[in-house]
Amino acid sequence: MTIDGAVPPSGATQTSTGMVRVTHHHPALTALAAEGLAAFQRWGDEVGESTFVRTGCAFRVDSQPSLADAGIAAGGSLVDGRALRSHFPGLRCPDEALAVWEDEAGHADPLQCTRQYLGRVGETRRAFVTALRAGHLDTTDGSIEADRVIIATGAWAPELVPELPVRPRRIVWQRLRVRHPRSIGPSYIDEEESLYARWEAADTILASTNCKEFDIHLGEEASPISSSFLARGRTTVTRRLGIEVVGPSEPIDGFDAFTPDGIPIIDVCEDGKTYLATGFCGVGFKLAPSVGRHLADWVLTGDRPGPLAAFATRT
Repeated sequence: MTIDGAVPPSGATQTSTGMVRVTHHHPALTALAAEGLAAFQRWGDEVGESTFVRTGCAFRVDSQPSLADAGIAAGGSLVDGRALRSHFPGLRCPDEALAVWEDEAGHADPLQCTRQYLGRVGETRRAFVTALRAGHLDTTDGSIEADRVIIATGAWAPELVPELPVRPRRIVWQRLRVRHPRSIGPSYIDEEESLYARWEAADTILASTNCKEFDIHLGEEASPISSSFLARGRTTVTRRLGIEVVGPSEPIDGFDAFTPDGIPIIDVCEDGKTYLATGFCGVGFKLAPSVGRHLADWVLTGDRPGPLAAFATRT
C-alpha cells in the first residue's frame, strides 16, 4: 500500500525539473544514478508511456578531478571548451575549460512518472501519517496495520523519526523565455556558478542559480522571492550561456530534504521494520527507480543491498 497525502505529489517531486544524469560527487550516488538512467531508458517497456527525452548533459569539472574521474568511470567523456561550445554555441568559456559530457543524459516528466508508478500499486490511500507506532501507522484516515514501513517523505521524515539529521531547504527555478528560439539542446551544470539549466521547449529554459540559498520551515509561509534574486539568475544565464532572455521570468518555488553532508539516508531503524529513504538533496528523482528497486529487495530479503551500503544514517 502507498500512502500519499496529496495528488499530484506535493513535495520536491512537484517542482523537480526532471533532469536525468549520472555524474555525482559520491561514487555510490553515481552508481545509483547510472541504474536510474537505464530505468528511464527502458521506461516504455516496463512502466508506461515514456516521457524521457535524451538531450545530453555537460557538467563543468574545471578544478574537480575526482568528479571528472567519476563521470568518466560512469561512461561520460571529458571535453574541453571548444567541444563545449559546439554543444552550446553561445557559451562563454576558455578553451582550457573542462566538462564531463554525458551523451545519454536527458530529462523526464516527474509528475507523469509518479502517476504511472502509482497506477501500478495495488492500493493507494490518500491520507497523512500522523504517528508511527510498532506495527501501526496512525493516519488522518484511521489506523493501518503495517509489518514493514518505508518512510520516503522527504523533508517531512523528521516528523516521524525526529532524530534524523534532515532539514528542508528551498530550491528556486526560473522558467525563462529566450529571444531566439532554437532546437532543444543539452542540459548544463556549473557548480561554481551554481547554475543548472535545461531546455523545456524551443523558446523556454529552466534555470536555477544559487538554488540552495534559502532555508525554510515546513508549515510556515516562505518569504517572497526577491526580484533582485531572479534578476541575478537571468543575468547568469545570459552571461554564461550567451542566451538572451526576454520578459519577466516565472519562478518555480520548491524545496527538498537536505542532510549536512549532502548524502541521502537510506537505512533501516533499530526496530528492523521501519526503512528510511530521505535527504536526497535535490537529486532524488533520477535515483528513484534504482533506490526503489534496491529498497524492495531489502524489505523482502532482510539483507541490505550492496549499492545502498554507503547511505546509513549519520547523526
